Amino acid sequence: LDCLQHRGILCTFTIVGNPVTDADTEYLHFLNTEIAKRQYPIVNVGPLLHKDLPDMLSREDVFLNLSATQSMDKAVLESMSSGVPVVSSNIAFQKVLESYGLFCYDNEPETIAMAIEQYIKRGDKDVICKELQFYVETKHSLSRLIPAIIQIYVRN
Repeated sequence: LDCLQHRGILCTFTIVGNPVTDADTEYLHFLNTEIAKRQYPIVNVGPLLHKDLPDMLSREDVFLNLSATQSMDKAVLESMSSGVPVVSSNIAFQKVLESYGLFCYDNEPETIAMAIEQYIKRGDKDVICKELQFYVETKHSLSRLIPAIIQIYVRN
């Protein structure tokens, strides 16, 4: 956010979730300390019921996912299926996000800020959102997943 502010891009950053591990709790404490130092709006809404997720996502312009897990993060798919684009460093989403300039090769603040800024300035944001939504519907829907799982069990 500091990098976006320096670029003249004003935004609100919304953090959703609850710490699960001791390390998560420590990180949340660190985040809250950093948030207190900032002059711009950062909202930590805490845990959110799954049923409230679509409403919350509908108010967001971009979803930021900085993950080193290399696994398909359900939150990323939920965001894309809600029509909210994702800026991510998660290698699992490189192929789908890279062509839109939404994939970050590292978690450096300047790299992330540049990806967000480039997206915000694009004239085809609606097209990108629809294409990401279509990607989730066609590649990660239950109607596709369940037959694939059944096929695995039938072979075994």
